[in-house]
Amino acid sequence: MEKVLCEGVAELVEESVVDGKWVGIGEKMAVRYLGPDGPKYLVPTLNQPRLGFQASSHQIKKLAGSRWAKSYWVKGKMEDQAGRKPIT
Repeated sequence: MEKVLCEGVAELVEESVVDGKWVGIGEKMAVRYLGPDGPKYLVPTLNQPRLGFQASSHQIKKLAGSRWAKSYWVKGKMEDQAGRKPIT
């Protein structure tokens, strides 16, 4: 799965939530980039808060990797993708 780093102008369109518009968007993106089993990728991260942004990018840089960086995790809220206990 590709990740991107965008430089441009962004507008916050959804406050920090664990449900909301992003769930449907995330499911579609998971299928698009990871195939039919892609939504399984979301399961261990569903209880993580997210912000929704709409961006107009001036420059885009592709990044490699499919796992969340540990710096993004909210302690005690996310099992790692191998199904082990939550990070505390």
